[in-house]
Amino acid sequence: MKIPDNNFFNIQSSVKAQMKTSTRAFDNTFKAKSSNCDEIIISSKAGHTDSDDFAKSITNKIRDEVNTPVNEKTLESLKSQIEEGTYKIDTDEIVKKFMLN
Repeated sequence: MKIPDNNFFNIQSSVKAQMKTSTRAFDNTFKAKSSNCDEIIISSKAGHTDSDDFAKSITNKIRDEVNTPVNEKTLESLKSQIEEGTYKIDTDEIVKKFMLN
């Protein structure tokens, strides 16, 4: 009785060779494309941004404004206006103080 050649091993080695070739081709294509693309890095380390500077600047301005001494007459006038309901917030003046200081 003659046992036929087992082609399974030949097919398997051929498939492995094809996979190596296609993997190399994919790696080369990926490397070429990645050099022309933007990159996003997600990290647990905090980076320094412009918004950090802006937030610190606003915080410092508010702290300075709060720590500025107020004339007693001005304070009493504001209290009475608030109690009477006549005090109006001047939003334009608030914005100017933030932006110009």
